[in-house]
Amino acid sequence: MKKTIGILAHVDAGKTTFAEQILYYGESIKTRGRVDHKNSFLDNHSIEKDRGITVFSDQGIFNYKGSTYYLIDTPGHIDFSSEMERAIQVMDYGILIINGAEGIQSHTETLWQLLRKYKIPTFFFINKIDRVGVEIRGVLEEIHSNLTEDFCYITESFNERDMPEELIEFIAIQDEYLLNKYLEGEYDERLWLDSMKNMIKENKIFPCFSGSALQDIGIQDFLDKFHILTYTDYLDEGDFSGYVYKIRYDEQGTKISHIKALSGRLKVKDEIAYGDEENRIYEKVNEIRIYNGNKFTMKEEILAGELFAVPSLIETKVGQWLGALNENFEYQMVATLKSKVIFDSKLNSGEVLKYFRILEEEDPVLNVVWDENLGEIHLHIIGTIQLEVLKKLVKERFNLNVDFGPCEIFYKETINKGTIGYGHFEPMGHYAEVHLKLEPGERGSG
Repeated sequence: MKKTIGILAHVDAGKTTFAEQILYYGESIKTRGRVDHKNSFLDNHSIEKDRGITVFSDQGIFNYKGSTYYLIDTPGHIDFSSEMERAIQVMDYGILIINGAEGIQSHTETLWQLLRKYKIPTFFFINKIDRVGVEIRGVLEEIHSNLTEDFCYITESFNERDMPEELIEFIAIQDEYLLNKYLEGEYDERLWLDSMKNMIKENKIFPCFSGSALQDIGIQDFLDKFHILTYTDYLDEGDFSGYVYKIRYDEQGTKISHIKALSGRLKVKDEIAYGDEENRIYEKVNEIRIYNGNKFTMKEEILAGELFAVPSLIETKVGQWLGALNENFEYQMVATLKSKVIFDSKLNSGEVLKYFRILEEEDPVLNVVWDENLGEIHLHIIGTIQLEVLKKLVKERFNLNVDFGPCEIFYKETINKGTIGYGHFEPMGHYAEVHLKLEPGERGSG
């Protein structure tokens, strides 16, 4: 069984340390790295090591009790939340890490809203319970009041063959058929477990665990129970379909499209089709890569449920549906600021623009614009930390020194009620009168 799991958290909640522990117990890595030691497996970019935060959504792979897991460690800082949101699209399950010492933080709520928007089954993990003063009960109350009432706290007493009475009752309350059996004293462990798994999958209930990633408390127990409570049902038969969730350019300038296979199978030398019916694009797959951290292995064929990468696809874009699927949706995390790129006037502006177009392909939120009249490059950002990272990224990748002008805030305005306007025109002896009626639409429809 193939499962894609994503780890999400407010910055400094211990997300990357948690990912290291999971990869260690999955025997994907031999030693557990640490963010403060700058040796974590997935934060392998120099910018991430220097800043001590996750900037890019990278994946690790491990096998556990017969299942293959694709683990995605997402950025926790809000400035890089667009990268995180794109990764959510391919998750089968999300693990929302909560800092036990801080409780529910602002970005924790944003992450929860995104997980609900995309209907991703979610597990909570209260981290840092080893800290002095941490009260698990207090955090559970915050989850109840700020996130959801439909969560269940899972303790060590739960396993595949045994459920504590409190959990049995919680599951029964969610379903009328189970409730009747429970009241009649007809508890069946297999029925309850299967029902619980389905309820999690259908976003009806949300399991909650606790521990300490840094001190290795409760991690293996979480992984055992997570494995028991999760499943996927991808179909290898039928037409291939997939989703491009990430694009990167490697050191040689080769475009790498990272894809989640959603149905069917794909082989080397097969053609991938995408785009609408009128502008259908066909490109041949010459190579299939499976990434684990910053390294990859080659594969001849992939099946539904796998995360893979294909080099040198020319027209693919982040958010592109491939094959049999062709859906549209809007991202929630959008830029709120814009800034001007400042560079040496001796440089070729077209060359500089080309580099920023590459960065825009990797992160469409940048929305790079060339102002012909002013001869300036403008881009959109979510926060100022993003500019600091971009400055270093441009220097590392393109050996180009740039700076950025003051940030300007985007303002969005809309009308509150309908109105009618009109005007008349008399060009060259002709007469025309135009009446225009404006009415507010449903929020988000425009």
